[in-house]
Amino acid sequence: MIRIALLALACAAMPTAAQPLYKSIGPDGRVIYSDKPPTDGSKPSQLHLKVAPPSATPPGAVGKAADKKPDSPGPALGMVRLYTTQWCGYCRQARAYLFANRIPFLEIDTENPDGALEYRRVRPGSKAVPYLVAGDRSTAGFTAASYDEFFSAFRR
Repeated sequence: MIRIALLALACAAMPTAAQPLYKSIGPDGRVIYSDKPPTDGSKPSQLHLKVAPPSATPPGAVGKAADKKPDSPGPALGMVRLYTTQWCGYCRQARAYLFANRIPFLEIDTENPDGALEYRRVRPGSKAVPYLVAGDRSTAGFTAASYDEFFSAFRR
């Protein structure tokens, strides 16, 4: 029932993103942004804005671990999974490391119900994040040196 309500809410919100936005210069020289054209007769610029994706993950980074590029780790790597929380500073550093090194990964938030269930299955009794799993290897915590060492095994 909640999913249906959320879907209806999302569908209702979609048309609002396509509304026009006008940019004009006021009499005092300030820039004015509005959803209505100016009434003083000046010619406004109509802006067409694209809606940004809801995730900070770059397009194509999630779910494409099998598509290897020359600078990415070798074929034994498989799907890289990073278990994180939103508030964890080390999780943000681990995510940034994976982006910077162009390593495709799937991020799993351990604070949402599905992510927590999967994390308990993978690592019973632990709540420590970040937790990285690739192939048959895993590592907890984050330092750039530990991730360099972790991924060097796949580059051999």
